[in-house]
Parts: sequence; structure tokens; C-alpha cells
Amino acid sequence: MFLQGHVRRFDVFSAGHAHMAAVKARVWDGAPDAEEGKWDEQGEIDYESVSGDVAVWGSGSSEGLIRLGCGGMWRVRVRCAGRLRSSV
Repeated sequence: MFLQGHVRRFDVFSAGHAHMAAVKARVWDGAPDAEEGKWDEQGEIDYESVSGDVAVWGSGSSEGLIRLGCGGMWRVRVRCAGRLRSSV
């Protein structure tokens, strides 16, 4: 499973062990329209943000904040592509 929920935190796991993963985040005020695209994996969880922010952590330090606008319960949808590619 590449998406795992915790109390006031969620983890996204990579399929690789030695690469740089890119993250693109969008905050919606409601459920978005169906997005087209080819996804290798996707998942959804409930997430509680007390502050209204989500910290993005990479290799042990905070690398930025996603501003949600207000604290409370949020629905998080994560989709990824490129997990099935192999490098030779």
C-alpha cells in the first residue's frame, strides 16, 4: 500500500529506493471533477489538520507547507504515475 493514514498525518510511500519523487498538490473546496490520466496507483484517506496546513517532509526535514485554509477534517486523494517504469 502506498498511502497510509495515521492520526493527524498520512504517509505516501515510493516504489523505488534511490530516486527523487516530485509532488504536485492542489487544494479544492469540494470534490474535483474526474481527472483523466493514466495512474499506476491511487488511494484516498480522511485527514485531520488542526492548523489548516499540511507539512511536506522528504528526507527528514520539512520541505514546505500546503495551505488548506482552515483546520478540520479533509479528504485526501493521492494518485501517482511512473511506479511501473523500470530503469536499466
